[in-house]
Amino acid sequence: MTDNEPSYLKEMLLSPGNVYAVLSGLAASVMVSIPYGLEAGLVPLIALVAGEAVAALFVPYSESFREKVDKRHRREKRETERAHLLSEIERRKDMLKNAYGSFSAYQRMVARVSSIYRIAQDSRTQIALRDAERLDDATLDYLRMWLASMVTEERARAISVKDIEARMAAIEQEIDKAKPGTDLTQLQKARSEYLSLLTRHRRMASRKAAIEAAMLSMPDQMDEIYQAIVTAPTATE
Repeated sequence: MTDNEPSYLKEMLLSPGNVYAVLSGLAASVMVSIPYGLEAGLVPLIALVAGEAVAALFVPYSESFREKVDKRHRREKRETERAHLLSEIERRKDMLKNAYGSFSAYQRMVARVSSIYRIAQDSRTQIALRDAERLDDATLDYLRMWLASMVTEERARAISVKDIEARMAAIEQEIDKAKPGTDLTQLQKARSEYLSLLTRHRRMASRKAAIEAAMLSMPDQMDEIYQAIVTAPTATE
C-alpha cells in the first residue's frame, strides 16, 4: 500500500453499512441475553465476529469496493485542495484586478465539469468517470495557475528594478574607480547578487506571462471539450 492509498480494511470496518451491522449485532446480543442469559447472548456476538472476519477476507479486495473508496478519496482530496486555493486567492483580493484569472471563468469551467459528470453517469455514453475527473482536475490547474500568478506579482512588487539597477551602477562605478583599501571581492560579490536578483526577476516575469496565456486559453478549451461531448456523447473519439 502506497502512502496515498487508503486502508481498504479500515474503510470497510468504518463504512456505514458495517457500523450498522455491528450495532445491530450488539443490540441483538443484549436483547437475547436478557431473557435467555449471558451464554445465549454470546451467540449473536460470535456470529458477528465470524461475519466480520469473512468480510475482511473478501470485501477490501473487491474491485467495486476499492473503486468506490478511491473515488471518494479522490473527490475529498480535490475539494480540500480547492478550498485551500480559493482561500489563498481570496486572501489576495487587492491583486484580483491585476490578475488574469476571474471567478466567472472559473465558475463556467466548474459548471461544464458538473454537466460532464452527469453525462458520464449515463451508461450509453462513451464518457467515463475518470474522464470527468480529469476535467475536474483542470479546474484545479486553473486555480493553481491563478494563485501562482498572484504570488509572482507579490514578488515583483517587493522588488524595485530601477533601484537594483541604480545600486549595480553605483557598485560598478566604485569598482572602476577603486581606491586603496577598497574590498573589490565584496563589491564584486554584491554586484553578482544584484545581477542574480535581476535575472530571477526577469525569469519570473517570463514565467508569469506563460501562466497568464495558459489561463486565458483554459476556459475556451473547456468550452470546446464540453461542446464536443454534448454534441456527440456516444462518439468514441
